[in-house]
Amino acid sequence: MNRRLLALTVVALALLSATGCKRLEARFTPPPTIVTQEATRAAAGAAVDGKLDKSTPEGLPLWPGATVLESDQTEDAYSLSLQTTDTYTDVLNGIVVGFEDAGWSVAREESGTEGARTAVLSIARDSEEGIITLTEAEGGLTQIDYVIAASGK
Repeated sequence: MNRRLLALTVVALALLSATGCKRLEARFTPPPTIVTQEATRAAAGAAVDGKLDKSTPEGLPLWPGATVLESDQTEDAYSLSLQTTDTYTDVLNGIVVGFEDAGWSVAREESGTEGARTAVLSIARDSEEGIITLTEAEGGLTQIDYVIAASGK
């Protein structure tokens, strides 16, 4: 009877750990919304509160459910600030995957301590390049700041 109980326990733990890993993996890699030229407003409206500038670059991964704090376009660059209640770690891991899946190369640097962490992502794709800064803000918020150089600049 003890062997049978032990065998059932081992099987139950194996099944539990297998399903738990998939849930954890999914949490860390949510698919960011990819902006397309034809559907910038539709894609943004479905995933992001607030308003995006009409000049949001095509193919730019945006964090699902984030709130737009600021969106602006100058002659030299496009900038965007988002804020989310998702954890810093989830956003960092997910946004890196989102950029890589959208064809961007990503180099990342992290600094700080728990509760005050910052990551700087240097991104590039074809003639586009930019910097994404993630900041662990007070109250469990994560801020995502994009600065994308205008193509050819």
